[in-house]
Amino acid sequence: MPFKAILASALLATSLAACAGPSVSSVMRMKMADARPADCSLQLVQVDMARLTLDKQYDLLGYVMLGETGVHDPLSAEYRDAVRPKACAMGGTAVALAMSGQNTAMLSTGSGTLFAILRPYTEPSAAAPPTSF
Repeated sequence: MPFKAILASALLATSLAACAGPSVSSVMRMKMADARPADCSLQLVQVDMARLTLDKQYDLLGYVMLGETGVHDPLSAEYRDAVRPKACAMGGTAVALAMSGQNTAMLSTGSGTLFAILRPYTEPSAAAPPTSF
């Protein structure tokens, strides 16, 4: 699903529901990694999302989408606290702000923020056997 469609879905959901503080509206895992403790240390990094896979600096493990009524700072402590346990569960060591936006339609305002969950890039192992599902 394209970033814009993901963000539009979250903005619509936040404009229709009132809640206190940011809520996780979706978690999308892109790559499997071992989970880390829920209070793990994370770096906030800036990456070019269009070049992420080409630069091979980070593996993209997935995304965490937060939504909230009103307009808020996506890098606030409150947002970091909401993202941290999900990012750590995915095995992330770094978080990047992938997209943030707001909706002011339908007589209410909502914010949607998409965080990319990352870890340092590792070469795929050609010797790794397939895993049974």
